[in-house]
Amino acid sequence: MLRRLALALSLTTVTGGAQAAGRVLTAQDSTVAVGSARIVRAQAPQWTTEWVSLGLEGGPGRAVLVIPVAAGTRVDPSLDAFFAALDGVTAPRIRPPKPVLACGATHEGSLENTSFEPATGLEPASVAVLDDLAQLSSFAIEQGVAFEADDAALLGQSGGARFVAVVYDLTQDAGFSQPLRVHEPSTVTQRGVALLASDAAPDVTLFTIAEGRAAWPAGVTETAAGDLGVEWQVLSGTSSYLSDRRTALLSKQGGLAVVEASGSTPLFGWTVLPSGAGALPPGVKNYFEKAKKEATGVSGADFCVAPIWDAIAAGKNGARVSRACAAGALVTVPDGPGSPPCDEKAGPGEVASAGLECGTADDIAFLLAGMRADRIRVTRHATVAGAKSLSVATLGVVDGPAVSLLVTADSQNTSGCSSGNGGASGGTTGGAGYGGDGAQGGYGATTGYYEPEPADPPVDVSCGVEIVESCGSGGGSGSGGDDSCSGDSSSDGDGDTCGGDSTGTSDEGDTCGGDSTANGDGDTCSGDSSGGGEGDTCSGGDSGGGESCSSGSGSSGGDCSVPRRPRRLRVSALFLLFAAIALPLRRASRSRRPQR
Repeated sequence: MLRRLALALSLTTVTGGAQAAGRVLTAQDSTVAVGSARIVRAQAPQWTTEWVSLGLEGGPGRAVLVIPVAAGTRVDPSLDAFFAALDGVTAPRIRPPKPVLACGATHEGSLENTSFEPATGLEPASVAVLDDLAQLSSFAIEQGVAFEADDAALLGQSGGARFVAVVYDLTQDAGFSQPLRVHEPSTVTQRGVALLASDAAPDVTLFTIAEGRAAWPAGVTETAAGDLGVEWQVLSGTSSYLSDRRTALLSKQGGLAVVEASGSTPLFGWTVLPSGAGALPPGVKNYFEKAKKEATGVSGADFCVAPIWDAIAAGKNGARVSRACAAGALVTVPDGPGSPPCDEKAGPGEVASAGLECGTADDIAFLLAGMRADRIRVTRHATVAGAKSLSVATLGVVDGPAVSLLVTADSQNTSGCSSGNGGASGGTTGGAGYGGDGAQGGYGATTGYYEPEPADPPVDVSCGVEIVESCGSGGGSGSGGDDSCSGDSSSDGDGDTCGGDSTGTSDEGDTCGGDSTANGDGDTCSGDSSGGGEGDTCSGGDSGGGESCSSGSGSSGGDCSVPRRPRRLRVSALFLLFAAIALPLRRASRSRRPQR
């Protein structure tokens, strides 16, 4: 295998018509290669911020990521919580087709979670700013990695840009690099993604944050996750989704991308899971919950997300989030002559990006900077870096429908199940329709994405939800009829649960569903709910095409606010004793009254 073909991922800077892709350099005889890559692109109209994490394998050994950059670029470490939060709210959830065969680990509420939260820990050994190819060549020699003619030819297309070189020392067989955030404040530079040909065809997960749905350019076919022909393994309660996706992507060698989720709900709303499986919290809330373990100054997600709801409300009046200025903790590329300094002060009609930071957890501020928060969508694509990958792939922004993360398997394999316990052994039965195709969730599911309705005062839950089942009595658009968002669930941790008849005992948690009771300080989001906590309110107006959250309603853009049932009075034992004495006396008094 040629070394250059093992170099999987690079970033591309497009400046004044020049296109320059970065490289991953290794030693001539090294077996180190990029096995996977995760990229987040916040694509504001005037600039782009990117987050990158590489999965390296074949170690021990050294790899050097080289990125062409413009003047003023700043590179900072990011939190593991950032990728984990986005992955957790967008990774496909796979469920068996109808009828569900109860056998082994499969039951009515089976749902396979394909999210992946790797242990990163691979920090840069060193970072350098290099002015030209000559300096880069000398640096490569110092680091013991090869810098060949094809590397120089590719990087030489940068049009005079400088280079940031990030050195990683892989001390074991494999590892994931600490996420890096690359922020280039130049308003004339747009960054794209270049996926170089690779014999290994590493997996690439790309999250695009923009004012619309991201779409691949001509040359890359986009397909839905539900079109992969997934099989459900009844005995193990798992699916073939990941292997089917890998097979499909390898067959196209970079010419195919699978859209796995798209919409505003993964970032700002609750995604209700079927069959009482709970709910996924908004991505921004998920980020701050996870960030408490890594960052300082993050006391709780409730406090941190409140300014985000305000930014969404301001966005509906046309306000954009102001520019965010990076610290450049890893490296700062000097500004060019006459370059204006980065200024994140909010101008007229803008929301201050600094207000979206919470302690040292600042990724959300950069994620939303330069955009109207009410228009922002996240789109998750899966692809591979192969022989047919585009050398430069600048994703466009289109008006497209939301895409649910739910995938219904097309068939199920009952191997290992007896005829009396889930069907004949070895048999396969299919049928994922039931009112909806696999891409849209099946079982009559909808993909109504609700915009959060910021509350004053801010509350923990926005109650913007993706209704993926028929919710409530007579509500929803599904024709299946035998599935609902309700279920018997309970939460003992700090998370949130969504489903009917659920009880949350957490001090911080939230419960969402019908007939739910919250005993903590969280919020309840349901019809007929009684909350013992503080500030139980929820709404989801301005849904932009979704369906109403309220029971029995399927209107578009309706108010999703939920009326609250009066709180139950607490009755003490002393009061009962008093009543037991007083009631007979009252009756006796009545019996002595003269009859009229």
